[in-house]
Amino acid sequence: MSSESNGKKRATTGFYLFWVASMVGIVLISILFFYMGISSLQEGNTTDAILNIVMGVAGMGIAVKVAYDMAKARLAYQEEQQEILTELHCTSCGRKMLRAFREGDFVGRLSDQDKCPKCGAPMLVVSIFAKIPKKAKEKA
Repeated sequence: MSSESNGKKRATTGFYLFWVASMVGIVLISILFFYMGISSLQEGNTTDAILNIVMGVAGMGIAVKVAYDMAKARLAYQEEQQEILTELHCTSCGRKMLRAFREGDFVGRLSDQDKCPKCGAPMLVVSIFAKIPKKAKEKA
């Protein structure tokens, strides 16, 4: 099962390259502001120096926060392998049975391949569902 079939989409490599390039750009601009602030401080222009240093600190803070959030989201993302099951009921004796989902299953379909183990009558598909892994249940 692909990651797109269960509603989750994985970020592309291009996205991560763009993200890294953006972070490098923000850090470089922040360093430039620090440099300009120190230069202004040496020239005696304290107003410009304070402004540039604050801009450098703010830029570094933004870069650190975005990098932290991105790393946290990346680590939290775990593709959950869901098991898709089909529930079948016997049309004759009412016996219930679960099996793995097969392509072409739909609710209301009379299965030619599945016969009741008890009486041999055809089985009716009554539901199709995903079994939630135990790890995902514990997180919720």
